[in-house]
Amino acid sequence: MLKLSLMEFLLRTTPESFLLIFAAYLIDFKTIEKKRFILSSLLLAVSTYLLRLLPIHYGINTLINIPIYIFLCVSINKISIIKAVPTSLIVPIILAICEELDVLIVKCFLNGDITRIMDNKILKLAYMTPSMILFAIVMVIFYLTIYRSKKNIDKHTYARENIK
Repeated sequence: MLKLSLMEFLLRTTPESFLLIFAAYLIDFKTIEKKRFILSSLLLAVSTYLLRLLPIHYGINTLINIPIYIFLCVSINKISIIKAVPTSLIVPIILAICEELDVLIVKCFLNGDITRIMDNKILKLAYMTPSMILFAIVMVIFYLTIYRSKKNIDKHTYARENIK
């Protein structure tokens, strides 16, 4: 079992769920509707918690969570399925890369014993929080990059349409 403690649920899983739903909004360029955003984020956090209670191997929970994530994005947040599916595949990969960078930094530069850190819930939360912050920064940079390029494309399209 991959059981989460209440502290891990509140300080890691819940904020991470908010970031995952936020990423879907960013990629779809959709304005955040607070009630839908909060509801879907909390449902994603609870589903993650419940999946971690199942007697399954680590990693399988992520594969099961992907359809749940898509369902929440499409049904509650009204995000296009064409955007939700690729987002559900890209976002966990970006999050995993951020977590691996965090582990690499802890292991190489801080000389941390990863096994000892992962066994201690407080140390785990402290050392793995930077990966969540890095993930949020990557999502904002991604959004700003896409938004600016979309804005430029729209500006050029508008200019061409008005030339006619």
